[in-house]
Amino acid sequence: MSLIKIAISQRVEHISAYQEYRDCLDQEWLVLLEKLGFIVLPIPNKLSDPSAWLMHNHIEGIILSGGNDLSCFEGGSNISETRDQLELALLNWSEKMQIPVIGICRGMQLINFRQKGGFVKVKGHVACEHELEKTDGLFSGYVAVNSYHDWAISEDQLGEQLVLLAKSKDSVVEAIKHQYLPWLGIMWHPERKSSSYDLDCNLIKSHFKRK
Repeated sequence: MSLIKIAISQRVEHISAYQEYRDCLDQEWLVLLEKLGFIVLPIPNKLSDPSAWLMHNHIEGIILSGGNDLSCFEGGSNISETRDQLELALLNWSEKMQIPVIGICRGMQLINFRQKGGFVKVKGHVACEHELEKTDGLFSGYVAVNSYHDWAISEDQLGEQLVLLAKSKDSVVEAIKHQYLPWLGIMWHPERKSSSYDLDCNLIKSHFKRK
C-alpha cells in the first residue's frame, strides 16, 4: 500500500535586505512526519490554484502549521494575508473533499476564524508548558503541553460547529474539533519535543489513518 501524502502549510517571512517574501517550515516537521510513515509536501503560499495542486498531488491530509499572526489580529505581528487566503482555500477544499485537517497553534486559530470565532490576547503562554484539563477522551493520557502563543481562544469565543476538547487551567482553549468535518485543532507544537511528544505522534497518526 502506498504511503499517505500529507500537505503542510508554511509560514511567510519578509527578508527586508532582499525585499523577498520566503516560505519557511521548521525542519523538525519533516523529521516527525517521515518518522510516522507519511510522505510530506510543503504547500507554497503563492499557489494560483490550491485545489488543483492538492488534487494533482493526491493529498490525503493537511496540516496547518504555526507561525505568523492572523491578519485579523489587532496589532498582530508578522502577518501574511497571502497565507491567510491560502489556508482558507485549503479548508474549503477539505470540506468539499472530506479530507482530514490538523490545525497547529495558528492553524487552530485559522479554523476558529473561518467558523466566525473570536480571540483574546493572553500572557504567560509563550515558551512554557501548561497542564491540560481534559474534556474529551482523545486527550486522556495528556498531562501538560508546550505553549508558544500570545493570542488565544476563550470558551465563549469558539466558532460555529466547533467543540471544546481540552483547555488550560486558566480556561484558554487548547484543543478543538469540528462537529461534522474531520478537523482537529491543537494549540501546542508536536514538532517541538516535549513531555507529550509520543502522545502527539499517536494523535497525528490516528487522525490521518486511512479509513
